Amino acid sequence: MIKLYSIDNERYFDDMQSALDFSDDVLTGIIDMYQGDPESFKFSDFVNPNFFEDIVQNSYDEVGEASEQWEESLTNEISEKFNKLVNEFAEKEGIAPNFQGVKNIKKIKVQIEGDKANVIYVERDEGFV
Repeated sequence: MIKLYSIDNERYFDDMQSALDFSDDVLTGIIDMYQGDPESFKFSDFVNPNFFEDIVQNSYDEVGEASEQWEESLTNEISEKFNKLVNEFAEKEGIAPNFQGVKNIKKIKVQIEGDKANVIYVERDEGFV
């Protein structure tokens, strides 16, 4: 599994050496670093989760109780189909997210000797998100 690495828990790199090279400091001995898993996103991940609720409220505001039967047809299945359609559209148009996040972040201790860096300890820190 691919891991991402950081020296500051802000900017992550695909490999440990790139993260170390990012530092302006001369790193020697045992240092703290961060390790996490890449998290991919879809366009629909950034669509307002209340999207259909907003549509229902707007239709009720516009026509009142006459919209209630239509409201019942907006199920979770319809929402899933909508998200799939939005994601397909974003891919086709080249507007899908081209970035990733980091999840399952762990603090690690790394021993640096010369040009080599070796992980010597991994701990789970619940404070990181």
